[in-house]
Formats: sequence, C-alpha cells, structure tokens
Amino acid sequence: MAVYERDRARIVIRVVYDGPGRAGKTTNVEQLARIFGNKPGNELQVHPAATGRTIYFDWFSFDGGMIDGHPLQVQVVTVPGHKSLDPRRAHILHTADVVVLVCDCAAAGPDAAREMLDSLREHLVTSARPVPLVVQANKQDLANAMSPQKLGAALGVGYDTPVVGAQASAGIGVRETVIGAIRAAVRQMKRRMAKRAWTRSSAGPAPPTSCARPCRTSRRSAPAAASANVTAPSTRPAASRPRPSSTRAAWSTSARRSWPPSWPPAPTAR
Repeated sequence: MAVYERDRARIVIRVVYDGPGRAGKTTNVEQLARIFGNKPGNELQVHPAATGRTIYFDWFSFDGGMIDGHPLQVQVVTVPGHKSLDPRRAHILHTADVVVLVCDCAAAGPDAAREMLDSLREHLVTSARPVPLVVQANKQDLANAMSPQKLGAALGVGYDTPVVGAQASAGIGVRETVIGAIRAAVRQMKRRMAKRAWTRSSAGPAPPTSCARPCRTSRRSAPAAASANVTAPSTRPAASRPRPSSTRAAWSTSARRSWPPSWPPAPTAR
C-alpha cells in the first residue's frame, strides 16, 4: 500500500505491470525511463535473462509531482510473466497500489491476457484492500491487432477500468498508461484516508488521560438522583448552597482501549 516516508516527507506509491510473457512490460519501463529522463532521484534497473524474458523484476522510480503539498515518488515494478515464476509474481502483486495489465493485441494475445487476468484476480482477492486495474492494449501497430474497445469486452472488465491503446516499442500510449495508473492509485489512497478519518471522528472525543478508571458518584448526591442519572434539587437556601464543582467525564478502561490509534501510521518498509 502507499506509504509516507517521514524522513523525506514524501508519499510513495507502487505501480505494478503485470501481463503474459512478451507482452511488453519491460518495454514500458524502458520507455518510461526515456520519457521522464535521467533526473536526480530517478532509478532504472532492468534484469532480463539471456532469452530476453524477465526472471526477477524490472524497476523504475521517478518523481511524480506533488499531492496535497507532499512530493510523490512513483515506483514502477514489472513481474515475471512465465508460469513457473508465479510465486515471485504473487509476492510483487501483493505490494501493488495499482496494477497495469499489459496485453498483446495480436491474434492469440487476448486469450493469454484473459488467463492472466483470472490469475491476477485470484491473487488480489486475498488482499485486505481494493487494488485498481488499468489495461494496456499493446502492439496496436500490428495489422490484426484487436482494438482497445474489443479487448475490454473480451476481458470482461467493467466500465470503470480504463483500457489504453499503446505501441510501447515506439513510446505511444506509455505515458498515458502510467498517468492513468497513478491517478487511480491516488484516488484509492484518498478514499482510504477519508474512510479512516470518518471512522476516527465518529468514535467521539478522545478520553481524558487523567481519568484511568470510572469516576465515582459524589457522596453528596442523593441516591435516587444517582440511580436516575439526574441532578437532585437542593433544599438548602441559596446562600448556603455549595458552589458547583468542575465537570469530569467518566471513561471506562474498555472505552479507552477502543479509541483509534494516531494518524498517520508509522511507515512500513518495503
């Protein structure tokens, strides 16, 4: 999930590129490094095997601008597409804030993409939080390439899942894909933060730290008034009545335990 690095005062989100082998995941990362340039703080790591397939992962980190006054750092990670490397793929997918499914729009490409999408849903169903999805219809330059609209219908994705046409080898649609993914991740992050803030506000005011146990009823109160939880009228003259004491809230130990923790939480290492 998105984390907040206190030492650098920045927000970090992770965009994971998933898809079948040879669909163009590594090509997307290389084109992103070319588009965003070799700026300070940007980092590119590509580890292809001798056959050209990714056996570990590809990595690119770059500055994504500002969000609510905080710098945004974007981590782009690809997963290996071969079935024998599925455990590595599953581990990376569970760290994603948004997933980009790269599809080969050639004749046999949609079938492999559909199988990969089913596997992706199985991995994300165990996640404790919803993960947005963006589909990239790659290799649109081929003569028999399926259009993005037809690809979305073939995969059965909802209307809220964007399908971006691309030709990653030429850098077409690469920037649009990652920008759509970043926006989806930021929207999901803000929804989660708003939900936590609402849960925190609906729990009521914070308990006073000076009262660790329920405050006892004053001995001066009448027994009937204490049982009815009302203030008994005084029969003394106005001049001899005692001055009212300051009000103290009674909080039980269980109420203090149920109070939500402080926000934002401590950052988690990745």
